[in-house]
Amino acid sequence: MMKEDDFSTENIIFDWKFYLVNSSELNDKKINKKDAVIEYFKKNDENVYDIITNREKNKWDLGVKETNHMLFRYICCNYLSLIRILNLPDIPKESIYEAVFIEYRCFPHIEFLIRNSIYRLGKEWSHTIICGKKNYHYIFKLVNKISPNIRIVKTNNENLTVTEYNKLLTSIKFWEKLKGEKILIYQEDSFIFKNNIKDFMKWDYIGAPLPLGTNDTPNCVGNGGLSLRTRSIMIEILKQVSPIKTNYNSSTIQYMKDNNLKYPPEDVFFSKNMQELNIGQVADWNSASEFSSESYYNKNSFGGHKFWISNENWIQHVNECISFKKYESNSDVEKYIIYKKRILPSQLSINLNVMYGRHNHFDIDFLFYKTVNKINIASSSVTELCYHFNNFGIYGMIYHPKQLLNIYPNIKIYNFYDKVVVKNEEKFYESNVFVNKKVYNKSFDEFKEMTLFKIDSLNFTNEIASPLLLLVFMGNIQIGKELVTKIIHYSKTQEFSIAFCFNSFEVMEHFKETIEKNFNHYIIYKSNEYGTDITSSLLMYYDISLKYKFKYVMKLHTKTIRPQFDELVNFLLLQPLENVLKLKTPYCNCIGNQKHYMSIVFQKNLRYDKHNKVLLEKYKYEFDSFKRIFVAGTIFLSESIVFDSVVKFMKRNNYHSFLLNNLYENNSVNMDNSPIHFLERLFGVIQLDYSSVPPPTSIIV
Repeated sequence: MMKEDDFSTENIIFDWKFYLVNSSELNDKKINKKDAVIEYFKKNDENVYDIITNREKNKWDLGVKETNHMLFRYICCNYLSLIRILNLPDIPKESIYEAVFIEYRCFPHIEFLIRNSIYRLGKEWSHTIICGKKNYHYIFKLVNKISPNIRIVKTNNENLTVTEYNKLLTSIKFWEKLKGEKILIYQEDSFIFKNNIKDFMKWDYIGAPLPLGTNDTPNCVGNGGLSLRTRSIMIEILKQVSPIKTNYNSSTIQYMKDNNLKYPPEDVFFSKNMQELNIGQVADWNSASEFSSESYYNKNSFGGHKFWISNENWIQHVNECISFKKYESNSDVEKYIIYKKRILPSQLSINLNVMYGRHNHFDIDFLFYKTVNKINIASSSVTELCYHFNNFGIYGMIYHPKQLLNIYPNIKIYNFYDKVVVKNEEKFYESNVFVNKKVYNKSFDEFKEMTLFKIDSLNFTNEIASPLLLLVFMGNIQIGKELVTKIIHYSKTQEFSIAFCFNSFEVMEHFKETIEKNFNHYIIYKSNEYGTDITSSLLMYYDISLKYKFKYVMKLHTKTIRPQFDELVNFLLLQPLENVLKLKTPYCNCIGNQKHYMSIVFQKNLRYDKHNKVLLEKYKYEFDSFKRIFVAGTIFLSESIVFDSVVKFMKRNNYHSFLLNNLYENNSVNMDNSPIHFLERLFGVIQLDYSSVPPPTSIIV
């Protein structure tokens, strides 16, 4: 049964402005909803504020009661971009099963309700919208977004009062306009929760049960806001008895009086007369409760009409029925290691104990990998998935949610029915659409802009006298303090410009003041997490190189392996630059502590590197045939052309392979094909691209 105020003009104005009120605030039982609404409109819309504060008392009370109704509309709107992701079934233009939505206003949440009903009812149901002259064009555009097979029936009304609504549904002409035999009537304040409509097809009339103790109908069943009816029975009732001449009981008479209705409620008319004239089958009270919730809440009901009346936790129920929940990632790295290493599960700890101490450790989620890349391999086919990942996934694909969160820290990832969706800037995307649009289609320079941010700088210009740039990646506070101390001491004897890159604001705050006090030419960056110092340092260098040119670059970072860190850093910072330059070997592009030189080919008196053979073989044409040594630990000095050449290599050779592998991996999993550890080797042996060297006058020397 509907109240006249459900169709008032004031509600149309009031509703959509009201949605801007914070929803969590409205659900706080400690606050007065009336005060919250008044305060909002007082600040934001004086015209509406005047309307609601000048209402008669009973009118204002209605507005407060309708708070949940307005919030329901808002929630549906909020889910619009999400439900648009669903693949709706192909629906027929006509069917014996017909869903009929009746609405004469222009509410944005209508699209959600119609999409939801199509999804829930399935491919056997046709769909019809009854609208008026005023909202016809709005409905027409909306239908074009959903399906061309939705039928629109326009009446001559501009809007409908409750009386006009009841008259419409008690007209034989109305029922004759419909094509189906089984008719599901639903309104803008109703919601279909489940897909079990077939459980109720035996009834000729079923709607939410009415309050027990009322005598509107013999069995207290009959709410029409969400109701399933047999069209021929509705017509038969109208032929047998008139709505005006029906003898209504005291509950109905009192309801009409309280709500100033001159015409009887259509749902009571049909249910009462069907039962009293023994025409058709009206559902029993328990079945009606299984069908729809309103005055009584049933967590298992097919749907609901104004179900917030009986359920304080209705929002949670809506979320659960939409199957919308946070995506919980899977960890399949152990399956991959067993496949790759041909080892037993009992041996896994040997490979993983070092990595598992880090939040951003390397991992694979095969379900996520399959979903975002639309890989047609069964989840049970672990060997096939491992093979696919080893040959394709590691080379520039998304295979775990942490990769996306490293690039877009503010996104949320959810399960939605059988899909994985991403919420970014209040908009939902199917995960594969998001990854293609926001990741795979991004250029190298766009990745730099998305993940590297300049925070501060001082006197960083081409007029600096020094030829040396220090690139310093800071990922560890304690080791960072020692490194900065060594650099400050180095600055007493050597001029340089310095660029710091931090992987978190927390780490940066420990050093910002020290940097400002002790360095004359500096620039500070904040980088998203890349799982390694190498990628962030290269992006930092590339950003600097677009404006400034240096002859030499010293790469430093807070390496956590202490003996290696101390030996590499001390070698570079405890002697003059000119002395370090004299120690350059012709077999390596970089200069570092010779104790940490490694060779990519077998060579006497040097440690032989057995790792990354797949990538070394793949890209061997990029190497200088005379070069074979790299500095293990990537703390070294080189000419800037080495960095220029590595950046160019990344940009022309599937840069996603290097930018998307942003999880920490200690070379214990992808030993033969780790893109990041390959870059460590590439610095030492890459063929230098002298075409990138600018004229001498623009180089800082």
